[in-house]
Amino acid sequence: MNDKIVTDFIDVNRTLTSGHLAFQQHDPASKVEYRNVMVKPLPSDEAEAWKIALQDMPDIKMEMKK
Repeated sequence: MNDKIVTDFIDVNRTLTSGHLAFQQHDPASKVEYRNVMVKPLPSDEAEAWKIALQDMPDIKMEMKK
């Protein structure tokens, strides 16, 4: 969210290979809005996946250098 990773999940059993992408909020009083949601398939090799993902997340790149 805003160039920050808010969740990370690896489906090691590959049970979720297709279907829906869902966004959820639990507090009925909260307001949630989405804009410019993008999904990018990444390779299964973690190092290669991070290399590709970091191209889209400049803030994360700076945090990892610290």
